[in-house]
Amino acid sequence: MLLVRHAWNKSSESIVSHSSLHGASSGLSGAADDLDEDVTALRTDLSGLGDIWGHGLLGATLGDLDTSLKRRLFERCAELAEEYRGSSGKVGKMSDVHHAAESEIIRQI
Repeated sequence: MLLVRHAWNKSSESIVSHSSLHGASSGLSGAADDLDEDVTALRTDLSGLGDIWGHGLLGATLGDLDTSLKRRLFERCAELAEEYRGSSGKVGKMSDVHHAAESEIIRQI
């Protein structure tokens, strides 16, 4: 196990183990899945509203803006979910390395 002192609080200590890293990896992956599900639900809900801006000039302008903003929102949410998945993989690898190091130390003792 690795003892970590937080730079912002010298008196605060946390134990980092391969299992805590594995849990963090799983948490990030789960957060990505939850984000995907929430975005799918939001997209469905918003689609169900139909054309809320009307067909006049102002409505068309606002509708185009609204469509553009929603498209960017959904794109960014997908990007965030992928970033979470990427971080999950990195933390998972850290867990594996940490576990191997712990096992090697135990083997040597």
